Amino acid sequence: MTGFSEDWLALREPADSAARSRELAGLLARQLADRPRDAPLEVVDLGCGSGANLRWLAPRLPGPQHWHLLDDDPALLAAARRRLARWAGKVVEASVTTGRLALETAGGTRLVADPRRVDLARDLAAVAIPEQALVTASALVDLVSRRWLEALVARCAAARASLLLALTYDGRVAWSPALPDDSTVHRLHDRHQGTDKGFGPALGPTAVAVAAALLRDAGYTVHTATSDWRLGADDAPLARALADGWCRAASDLEPGRRDALRAWSDDRARLAGTADAALIVGHLDLLAELA
Repeated sequence: MTGFSEDWLALREPADSAARSRELAGLLARQLADRPRDAPLEVVDLGCGSGANLRWLAPRLPGPQHWHLLDDDPALLAAARRRLARWAGKVVEASVTTGRLALETAGGTRLVADPRRVDLARDLAAVAIPEQALVTASALVDLVSRRWLEALVARCAAARASLLLALTYDGRVAWSPALPDDSTVHRLHDRHQGTDKGFGPALGPTAVAVAAALLRDAGYTVHTATSDWRLGADDAPLARALADGWCRAASDLEPGRRDALRAWSDDRARLAGTADAALIVGHLDLLAELA
């Protein structure tokens, strides 16, 4: 699986937090409200990174929770453990051997976080999905292949698990002020999104549509909501990082345009901090439940 740095995940976390659908999180919380409180909700977090998904979602869910934090990057799993320990109102227990944390948030949420190294691209079958668990992921589904997603949906349906898939890129991008090469970079970036990220040919901007169809075919009720990044002058570091990353992705596909693409990225970096700078990056959140 293509990795992401802790710095990149920290840079994007505020934009992610602002963008995520509170409507779908609220709907999920209401669906879970009648669960028996004698056993924690099992949550399987695929590609957990540094734990941002837990930090945003756990306080919005009712009752005790047991989070299984799965990622292939040991540095990110270690970062998740550090950041969760700082984030929590109280660390009840911390295992040096397994990395397991028992936490209580300032709002009273009690949860256990179990980090585990798993190569999701190669070993999805090794991921245990408890009965009636919540399976969740953030900014992952656009990187996977249809075949991988089919396998995940089948596993979730067999366990009668719900799914909350957040912040999936859907192909909508709008830079302001506009530049002549915006459309070229957008086109090449989306082509690059469809290349293999370790899971096979990636679904890219079609991911939510494909996921929704597969889930409905498996008997799920599916809800979607926009979760767009809306960046302004105060978000200049993230906008610059995006422009640089998209420039590199586009240059990989058309190296003959490298100089023009770098000039575009430099112009975007210069404009990012100006008063009228704006960027919308389209994302979708998806919630799926079995009746």
